[in-house]
Amino acid sequence: MLYKVNIFGMPYRSVRTINLRQTEKNRRFSALNLGIGYFLDRLIKNTSDPSQYLQREKFPAKGSGKTPGHSLPDFDIEAYGLDIFKSLMAIYGINPYTLKAHVCQGELKEIVNPSNSGSLLYLSADSTFLIKTVRDYDAKFIEQKFLNEYHDYVQRSPATFISKLFGSFGYIPYLSQQRDISIDSFTLRFAIFSNFIPTQIEIHEKYDLKGSSYRRDANAIEKMKSSATFKDNDFREIHPQGFLLPKSVYYHLKEVLTRDVDFLEKLNIMDYSLLLSKINFMFLKCLSLYFKNSCS
Repeated sequence: MLYKVNIFGMPYRSVRTINLRQTEKNRRFSALNLGIGYFLDRLIKNTSDPSQYLQREKFPAKGSGKTPGHSLPDFDIEAYGLDIFKSLMAIYGINPYTLKAHVCQGELKEIVNPSNSGSLLYLSADSTFLIKTVRDYDAKFIEQKFLNEYHDYVQRSPATFISKLFGSFGYIPYLSQQRDISIDSFTLRFAIFSNFIPTQIEIHEKYDLKGSSYRRDANAIEKMKSSATFKDNDFREIHPQGFLLPKSVYYHLKEVLTRDVDFLEKLNIMDYSLLLSKINFMFLKCLSLYFKNSCS
């Protein structure tokens, strides 16, 4: 079959497919901004229903008594465990208004996920928060087993290195009544995390460590990137002697990591890793100050 080719040498059919995908992505971003902002407003105004783990709202294009009008096709947004997340925000010293200002103002930026999970990753416009797609069974695990335990653990151990989780939401695009598709099978779920990689300091090396050697090498494409994420075998090759740390820092890291691993083991969670970033000598004073504040 012959294709008409445009001036960029790309088949028109391919261009149309790419444009459609980009359009859907843009709609998803806009819908998330509206939906997350709406539910965070409910937390700000204390109109959230604490008895309901799942809260769902329709967003018709023409607007409703609760939601604003918009130029997107109709969609629904689900929010999970709002009041638990509000309590977590208080522990972490952030309020829903501040979270809304960071996540819902400006465009989300898609970034490449170096792991094999297949999850989509987005950064807030100011790079302070990370939004990640969550698989259905992970969302159910968070609801049924993880979230309450995580909340209690963070309350006891606010210095934990486990990622700070600030919210969980679901995006449901418009589904024709004639299509035999369940809502559950078409819900795209997201979780909001803090971006724990400093954005104001240049990171010179970054490692995703699992404590294993099996298939723990960054691939050739990843290694060529200016901000590559290396893995365990790469770390052993680049730093065969490991890192030399001040005694107080070493024992602080060991204590927190041991406590975190015990918590994850208690929940039978096996698939996790430690993200380690290295800053070169000229930034050592910043790093020392960070650990001094963490250990005090």
